[in-house]
Amino acid sequence: MSDIKKTTLGDVITAARKACGLTQKQLSLRMDFTQGAISLVGSGGRTFTPHFAEELAAAVGGTKLIWLQIEDDISNGTDKTPEEFLSETLRLTPTEDMKGSNFTAMSRLVNEQIYDLFWTKRNGVTYGIEDFDPRRIKLTSYDTRIGYLGTKEGGDNKLIFEPLKIPKAKALRIRTRECFDLPEWMEAEIHAPSTIAKKSLNILNGPIIDPGFNGHLTVTVSNETEQDVFISPDEPFLTIRFSVLGKMPMPEDNFRSTNNLDELTDDMVFGSRKTSPSAGDKS
Repeated sequence: MSDIKKTTLGDVITAARKACGLTQKQLSLRMDFTQGAISLVGSGGRTFTPHFAEELAAAVGGTKLIWLQIEDDISNGTDKTPEEFLSETLRLTPTEDMKGSNFTAMSRLVNEQIYDLFWTKRNGVTYGIEDFDPRRIKLTSYDTRIGYLGTKEGGDNKLIFEPLKIPKAKALRIRTRECFDLPEWMEAEIHAPSTIAKKSLNILNGPIIDPGFNGHLTVTVSNETEQDVFISPDEPFLTIRFSVLGKMPMPEDNFRSTNNLDELTDDMVFGSRKTSPSAGDKS
């Protein structure tokens, strides 16, 4: 008989957590589940619900359906190892010296990496995202803001400063305030933040931003409710998670006068751009 240990859901959760550079406490805070509850779900002592799958996907990557499929595969006695689930299903790459569930983050960027990469000037420009605001960095993501109506070619190129109304039973094309210039070694994923979900708005878009993409993100926002809904210019609009394809070159230095996000002001972040209607546009 084989003594090979079968993979448990807890093994895959632990591997994904470590691959994203998260501690057990950080994962707990990110998912809004206690560490004990996460452990119980992983060991089979508590039901793996669609809600849990959704929160897990938001914290470490993948989608709700992917995590439900992983749980189903494990329940059916799969021979896959945690490494195979990471690389084949969740697209998180383990390092060569990985042993058991000891993974190093090779794909998903976490908060300090996002800060170091995008909050740095090279040759006089901020690298990667125009109108980047480091105060909008979360544990494993960055929250964009609404910027403009319609596509750049056929829409309104005036920056939105007031709450935007999404009429009942209507859909609008909206661009982000931020303009992205992704390098060839990076891709990103678009997610709807909880603030948008609570308004019962639907974000219609392709979830993947390809390497080398340059421009504002344009999505269709659909309001299928029976009342008008408003989106504030300052609230989270699209949540972006970044992944690297191989080794990530890090900045040599940080030109900013402070690394404390609590000390940042609008003038320090945007300068004259904060009142510029054309901020973030690229031709």
